[in-house]
Amino acid sequence: METELIIEGCNFPPLSARGCNQELTVVEQGTFRRTVNGDLAYLGPENHKYRSVITCEDKVTLVNEGALARGSMVRIGCLQRLWQQGNGRVVLEREAVAGSIAAMDAAQNPVVVDVIDSKTVNVVSDANVFVSYRPWLSMRVISLTLRTDEWGLKAGWRLELEEI
Repeated sequence: METELIIEGCNFPPLSARGCNQELTVVEQGTFRRTVNGDLAYLGPENHKYRSVITCEDKVTLVNEGALARGSMVRIGCLQRLWQQGNGRVVLEREAVAGSIAAMDAAQNPVVVDVIDSKTVNVVSDANVFVSYRPWLSMRVISLTLRTDEWGLKAGWRLELEEI
């Protein structure tokens, strides 16, 4: 396996996806306003969506015919991990990629996690722990850029996505 990144419907040719990087940014959906008392209030949804930029430099580019056309819907098994704090039964904010859930306590000791399903885990600890996982995100392709350095024998790609 060259990468942990998963793009459903898109295959990675050999030497196309080693050392990928992913950046998640929260999409701006609301606004801030001041009340008559001068307090800052947020006017927007409480849940949030992500924008993602995935880049990779390798020997060849990825398969892009059709699957990654602008506007296409894809499901991404992210590289970027999300973290939540909790104890007992923890409901994850997003569906987790199989095998990616882990937990630790404040002293960085591993904590046993009993996975119930892709969004729910039982944490075997009385203390608050930190649960980490790689999320699945349903996204639309905003843009795809392919690069080739002929004499340097390198290729690369950049994929911009936004959560649906």
